[in-house]
Amino acid sequence: MYHACCRYENEVTLRQSVEADINGLHRVLDELTLTKADLEMQIESLTEELQYLKKNHEEEMRDLQNVSTGDVNVEMNAAPGVDLTELLNNMRSQYEQLAEKNRKDAEAWFNEKSKELTTEIDNNIEQMSSHKSEITELRRTVQGLEIELQSQLALKQSLEASLAETEGRYCVQLSQIQGQITSLKEQLQQIRAETEFQNAEYQQLLDIKIRLENEIQTYCSLLEGEGSSRGGSYGGGCGGGSSGGGYGGGSYGGSSGGGHGGSFGGGSSGGGGHGGSSGGGGGHGGSFGGGSSGGGQSGSGGFKSSSSGSAGEVSSKGPRSAGNLWDTNKTRVIKTIIEEVTPDGRVLSSMVESETKKHY
Repeated sequence: MYHACCRYENEVTLRQSVEADINGLHRVLDELTLTKADLEMQIESLTEELQYLKKNHEEEMRDLQNVSTGDVNVEMNAAPGVDLTELLNNMRSQYEQLAEKNRKDAEAWFNEKSKELTTEIDNNIEQMSSHKSEITELRRTVQGLEIELQSQLALKQSLEASLAETEGRYCVQLSQIQGQITSLKEQLQQIRAETEFQNAEYQQLLDIKIRLENEIQTYCSLLEGEGSSRGGSYGGGCGGGSSGGGYGGGSYGGSSGGGHGGSFGGGSSGGGGHGGSSGGGGGHGGSFGGGSSGGGQSGSGGFKSSSSGSAGEVSSKGPRSAGNLWDTNKTRVIKTIIEEVTPDGRVLSSMVESETKKHY
């Protein structure tokens, strides 16, 4: 587009220079025409002057001839006179030579100037024809350039419209993509938050599981310790069915519901059937009943307590008779486990407290 504009400006400048040259040639042609007319007028004046001189000379010749034809006889004793005829002939020949010379010079000058003018006119005509052809070619070129300029302008407008449309479309797509990216970022943040929350819950549950396993181990060790102490105290009287003499004989305890008539009824955290202690049921009239109950967690960073109770038998009377039950005094031992827990679920300290209560 820039090259086309530069070319158009160059062509316009060339056209203006050619038009200026043509105008200058027109002025030269006018000057030559005026010079030619002046020369023609000079030729005419010289021709008229030559004719006038010829006429004057002829009149003088006639006068002289008339004078010479008269018969005059004069005899004088004087010096010989000048021959006028010869003098006039000499003058005539001189004037004729001068006139002929002037005529030839004027004719030669006129012919030379005419030839130069004709040659210059021919050259100017050729230049004018060449300039006319150049002007015609330049006009065609200018018309072609104008057509090309209009087409380039139309193409530019169409490209600008297409560019604006494309920019608008891509701006809309970009805004949509940015909205999707924003929503995906929000979803990702939400998923991360949920994942972190689930990880925290998992960690808490894992800590709870570990603490519960530790508590279960502690309870098992306590129960094993109580069982060993009770087994040493009561010996074989709490053992088999034949020697114990109980309601159903044998050791029937240790289950979730407690025994119903065993000699050594131990209950778990489910509660006993008849006459059990806190958290566990011993047998119905059993000789030794044990139970445990688990305490709850008091909150994050606080204390956690667990209590276990065991009912021991202190019998002051012997075996019961056929119609009467034993008169037993029962003792319940409550053990409380106190743990100090941090907010992240770690156990800082643990302490066990025991409390013995009489149960009548």
